[in-house]
Amino acid sequence: MLAMLGLRRMKRTDLEPLPPEALADDLKTLTGAQDASAATDAFAAAYGFADAMAVRYAQVFRGSYVARFLLAATAVILGGITLIGGEILGWTTWPVSVAQMAIVGVVLLNTAVAARRNWHGRWRECREVAERMRSAVPSWLLGQVRNDAPGLEPAWTGWYSRAQLRALGLWSGELDPARLAAVKATLSRFVADQHAYHRRNATLMRAIEHRVDLFGRVFFVGALLLVALDIGLEIAGIRLPQGWQAVLIGVTAGLPVFGTASFAIRAIGDFEGSATRSARMAAALEGLAEGLAADPPDLIVLRARAASLADAMLGDVAHWRFATETRHLGTLG
Repeated sequence: MLAMLGLRRMKRTDLEPLPPEALADDLKTLTGAQDASAATDAFAAAYGFADAMAVRYAQVFRGSYVARFLLAATAVILGGITLIGGEILGWTTWPVSVAQMAIVGVVLLNTAVAARRNWHGRWRECREVAERMRSAVPSWLLGQVRNDAPGLEPAWTGWYSRAQLRALGLWSGELDPARLAAVKATLSRFVADQHAYHRRNATLMRAIEHRVDLFGRVFFVGALLLVALDIGLEIAGIRLPQGWQAVLIGVTAGLPVFGTASFAIRAIGDFEGSATRSARMAAALEGLAEGLAADPPDLIVLRARAASLADAMLGDVAHWRFATETRHLGTLG
């Protein structure tokens, strides 16, 4: 979709996401070489798998709903071609009807497969697991395990991430000044990485929102201008040749269909909402980074900063999950 909107070129990772091992290595760099162990390797591997699956299912889900709306719009256009070509121009339209039937079949199959395989739910759950595990790392580096979901777990995601954290165990070692200074540097890098991600995401999501909105406006304005042209020709007593008149009718009817498809893509994608959440997170992380830079390498202070970071990350995940829970493909027409 980004390539189609002209925002960037296709990347290899669009078709072949990073493997879990690469994502696990990214997390292991946060623990530091001195903390490497079989337990940290297992925890990082679980995180890498969850993160990789979240990326994969996000790509499948987004590609699915974009394809669905564009194909549905194309099917409507083909129906118009069949009507106009057959009734007005006398064309042989059965090949177009076959193509329309095939496209409708693909849309229905897309819907059925998406619902059966639960692409949207798997994306949401895998992303929540990955973020819960990642947000726990800063506190773990300081010898503390946060209880972010007391009582009965409302979903398997919390239970699973907490089970992985229990298997990881407590960090073993001495929290001396050298260790605290190293952890402070790690927290600073962690916050900077998250801040950079949310700034990029806010900019990208706003660009997508504006570009899709622009295309929708162009389609509707184009249809309006063509209607005005048809009315003007009628008032002036100018009659286009039959073929061109059919083309004018077909294009005028087809443009609003693609405009509506662009609106549907915006509604399901929630690009503006994602941009707003990322911008809010970037502002919070910027304040956290400034405070962390001025903090002494003190255990109590660093634990408070790590807790603030985890609260911000988990809060962002909770807001994202609430916003996306009802935007699934199974019940969309």
